[in-house]
Amino acid sequence: MFRTVGQALKRQCSGKYLHNVAKAEKFCPSGVVVLIKTNVVPVCWYRTKTAVSEQETLSYKVLEHIRGNMDYVTSPAQQEKQFPSGSVSDMKYAIKKTLLLIAHNPEVKVSEILQLFSMYASSGQFVMQDIISNKTLMKSVQSKAMNNISLMNVHDLRHLATSLRELENQKIAYLGAIRGHLANQCKAKAVESELPEVLQLFDVLLILFGNNVYKRKEYETFITLFESFLSIANPHELVQILHYVGLSKKNSFSKEFIDDIVKKLEPRFSHLSFCDAGICVSGIFKSGVNLDKSSHLVHQTVQHLQNRMKEPCALSDLESFAFVSMIKVLRTAKYENDEFFSELGEYVCKMSEVYLTPQVIPHILAFFANNRIYEKDLFCKLEQITLEHLKDHTFNVRIRDISRLLWCFSHTGHDCNPQLFTLIDKYLLLSHSSQISKDHHFSDSLLSLVICGHCPEDLIKLAFRPTQVTGLRGHQRSKQLSRLVTLYESLKIEAPELNIGKPQLSQGDLPMRTLSDEIQHRPGLSKVMEGAACINEILGANVLKLKFLIPSINYANLIVDFDHLKSVETSSSCGSLVERNHILGQLLAVKDRASNLIAIELLEPQFLIKPSLEPIGFIRLKLRLLRHSGWDIKILSYRELEECGDDTRAIAALVLDKVSS
Repeated sequence: MFRTVGQALKRQCSGKYLHNVAKAEKFCPSGVVVLIKTNVVPVCWYRTKTAVSEQETLSYKVLEHIRGNMDYVTSPAQQEKQFPSGSVSDMKYAIKKTLLLIAHNPEVKVSEILQLFSMYASSGQFVMQDIISNKTLMKSVQSKAMNNISLMNVHDLRHLATSLRELENQKIAYLGAIRGHLANQCKAKAVESELPEVLQLFDVLLILFGNNVYKRKEYETFITLFESFLSIANPHELVQILHYVGLSKKNSFSKEFIDDIVKKLEPRFSHLSFCDAGICVSGIFKSGVNLDKSSHLVHQTVQHLQNRMKEPCALSDLESFAFVSMIKVLRTAKYENDEFFSELGEYVCKMSEVYLTPQVIPHILAFFANNRIYEKDLFCKLEQITLEHLKDHTFNVRIRDISRLLWCFSHTGHDCNPQLFTLIDKYLLLSHSSQISKDHHFSDSLLSLVICGHCPEDLIKLAFRPTQVTGLRGHQRSKQLSRLVTLYESLKIEAPELNIGKPQLSQGDLPMRTLSDEIQHRPGLSKVMEGAACINEILGANVLKLKFLIPSINYANLIVDFDHLKSVETSSSCGSLVERNHILGQLLAVKDRASNLIAIELLEPQFLIKPSLEPIGFIRLKLRLLRHSGWDIKILSYRELEECGDDTRAIAALVLDKVSS
């Protein structure tokens, strides 16, 4: 494949294709390069590797908002990148002059150190050359630079960090040592400083290391310092702290720490701007602490959203970030209010497609799906926009977004456009082939597709490869492997022609859920079992049983075991004999005219979609599999059960009536 360098770069930058160039072997004077082993992949199917500059990320824009807002601890005037400019020869001469000045001057000034690294940052090409050509000189300069860091104030440290960040592509130990010393000095100064300067020093680390700062050992020290200053922090400082805590995206902080911040923020939360409130709740969400739906801050979050929904739909990037962050927190808090959901649905339907990105749509749908609310117009609109995203190479659609989206559709029973499945199949197939999707999102997506009634054969066979199964052991092992077993059991019944082999798992790989656990988590089922126990006691045999009918689907059914009718004894008192013969007669009549496979399905409110009252996706899948397996399903509604109250005999009569119907 022959192409000029300019043409190759133009083609790559156009976004039409991504080129994975393994080797460029020959260079010609004309600028022609031979590209060997070039894999050409259409971007429209390969978005997970799309490059996004730091300035385009929402995280960067949040930091810029904090740094540029005088309500926060910031120094806007000090954050301008004031790097010197000039010709290459002039810059090289200036750098050489500054190097000699620093190396031979016994009293080096901080300004000289800052000037040197500013010049290196502006040129971006002389550091490595100087290290190679004059190791002794550069070693002396490095030593004096590190000694001077302790003399720098926070603004000087910020200036130096900005220069070093510009040079971070220079992966050399020389600069790494300076970065490490700078980070240590920030920590040392923070221990002796008040909260405003501690926040500024942490921001220096953010400039230096970006969001990866949470991997640094200094991070824990700063979090400890933040915790010690909570009692005197103002609302915006608390928001700042929450944002910094959320950078780690792990549950390594005590719930009490976050709760203390929330308690201090609650009286002033409603006075924060929409964007600041969004940054606050985003930090809470990322910290892994779920708020209670009755908490004051949750209701204030709802108020922020309602106030914003009264304004025009146009959202800035930060407002979009805040909007989604609030939805995430309300979703995890399990907030329920049908009127609010109606308002939100209408608002989203009026929103421009510009703001409904592939990252935003799944969170909106998940908020509705988690609350078992299905708004057809909303789901159809967001599905159509997703279709356009999948066709458009300019959007970065992540596998996690696809997984969450499919779960929402499968959970609510949304009737998807077949074209969506076609696009997602191709997307997942290419992603998996590119070694990107060997994680839990892949198996989650497949299970959701099967619940929707779609079985992509090529993807399914990939999912059951031994390497894929082994890969799931490392991430939420029991949960993900259980999903894979559910997928296997579903395909064994609905698509036996695929001939999928059972994944090789040990008993310890899967979660253990007993029937006792099931009864404990479902009070309605506990009542049904009281009625069933009453019938069994009258019959003198264990005819009605609770059982998990589909392996790995841990939603139990009450079944009738007709084989036990043979063991029912006739000797008893006259009163109970009449009652027993009546029940026995009903069951024998059912056995004679119907299938021997009868199961009662209790549909409790948490299993029903509003407003249709259809079962949620997992229950719908189970019922479908049972019917395909020959079971006669008798539906028992929770409302019928409630009408019986605590009358065990009334419940027993209801159960018997369902079996006989």
